[in-house]
Amino acid sequence: EESLALDERLGDVRGKSATLHALAGVLVKRGDLDGALRLYEESLALCERLGDVQGKSATLIMMAQVQFIQGEHAKALANVRAGWQLLQAIGAAPDAAQAAQLVQQMEAMLASVGTPSRLVGALIAAVVRAKRGQMSATEVRAELERLLAEEALAPVVTALVAALADQADAAAQLLLAAEPLLTKGTAAERADALMGIGHLANVLGDQVTELRAREAAVAAFRMAGDDRQSLVNLSIALYDLAMFHVGQGDFATAVPLPEEVVELDERTGHPDLASYRATLEEVRRRAAGVTAPTIREAIIAWRDGGRDDWQFVALLTKICNHYVQTMRTGDRTSRWELAHDLAVLRAIQPLPIAGTNDFLHVLQLRLRDEPGMAERAAQIQAALPTQLALLLTVIEQQVRGEAVTLPAATEVQALAEQVAVLLSQLTPAQQAELLVLAQVAPLVQLGAQLLRQPELTAAERSQFAERLDQAADQAEAGEVDGSPWLAAAAALRLVAAWLRGCSPDLAALPEPYRSLVAEMLK
Repeated sequence: EESLALDERLGDVRGKSATLHALAGVLVKRGDLDGALRLYEESLALCERLGDVQGKSATLIMMAQVQFIQGEHAKALANVRAGWQLLQAIGAAPDAAQAAQLVQQMEAMLASVGTPSRLVGALIAAVVRAKRGQMSATEVRAELERLLAEEALAPVVTALVAALADQADAAAQLLLAAEPLLTKGTAAERADALMGIGHLANVLGDQVTELRAREAAVAAFRMAGDDRQSLVNLSIALYDLAMFHVGQGDFATAVPLPEEVVELDERTGHPDLASYRATLEEVRRRAAGVTAPTIREAIIAWRDGGRDDWQFVALLTKICNHYVQTMRTGDRTSRWELAHDLAVLRAIQPLPIAGTNDFLHVLQLRLRDEPGMAERAAQIQAALPTQLALLLTVIEQQVRGEAVTLPAATEVQALAEQVAVLLSQLTPAQQAELLVLAQVAPLVQLGAQLLRQPELTAAERSQFAERLDQAADQAEAGEVDGSPWLAAAAALRLVAAWLRGCSPDLAALPEPYRSLVAEMLK
């Protein structure tokens, strides 16, 4: 936004167009598709004014992807084809080939929604996204109202419109109305739609329908086959059903479900296996009536269990969350108890993260809050490493119930100066590798996060996998052996393969991506 203001002040039309395009990309990642589309349209107008054919083609293609997600399929196809033709006209063969692939993908996706069961599943998924704020509810409602004229779809569409209006029995109506259409599809299509109904019932707070839909989804996935993708989908449906029972406090009923999830994931080599094993142990513990480990028990477990660096990060996160809760609601006794627990951790030397001992000392002083301790805490905080000082600022905002704000410009500048010093100490090859990693890591992290979201359908995961493959294609284009972009492309393709349910070899990845992906998937 600051760059955009400077572009306008300087009259830099080309710079403004590029900045608008980049801002739109940020809004897409934040889920503000309407806002992104407005910025793309403004950028497109500037590209046309400048005669910037390449910029126009890129903007048309990005607009098309947003419009396709929003359900404006005709506009999306028209724009992506126009962008493709412009790239062909200027001889940009690699980009034109990617655009052609995107055209084919859109056409294939539209063709695949042709069966009644798939169409029902797609409509349910759109309504769930709208209820979660990920799509425009107004546009989804308009599309549903257009489909009311389709006699076979009318009962389903009526129930979905009721769901958008938050009618309490909408999910139950939908489950009843969808059944005749779902029987005409494959077991996998039926299961996908039933999972969507379970998600919608959850959003609407209809626990009876949610349970019925989730149980029916599990039964349908059991009939879908024993190929790897079917087993992965069954594992996700079982996990959803387990989490429903956990949410109801019925841990005894839940236990067999994550047990089967772990068994299935062992067969398929699923990357979330370690996480699901941990979930199983937690559910078993809760079913046995065992209370959660205290902060002190967690500290001692880390101290006596090998003192793994990444486990320490998880422990520090647990401490910060507990600190916020204690400072908000705890009495003096519970604050002093936590302060004593932190003394146990501070006694362990050395701690993995530089400055952690002083960071914990500040927390202790604020917990005890005796005369002079606030001043001492402020002095120690002033000397903390930047990242820990910022962390303290954030958790204090949480204690006060304030919205978490970004650090002040002076703090960002100080951090930027530290990064600049770090870069100056690296070789040119190391600098290049670090800069590539900074661009690729967010995509890898987002892919890892999607792997941990069981509510996503296989189609939704596959859609993001396509984006990762496209990013990998761009990373590889024109690069030679030894380029850091080739290692980045390999990491992107590995995460894409996992999203599709495959079991690629993590050990084959070069560093630092092997460690990065491994830690993200823990």
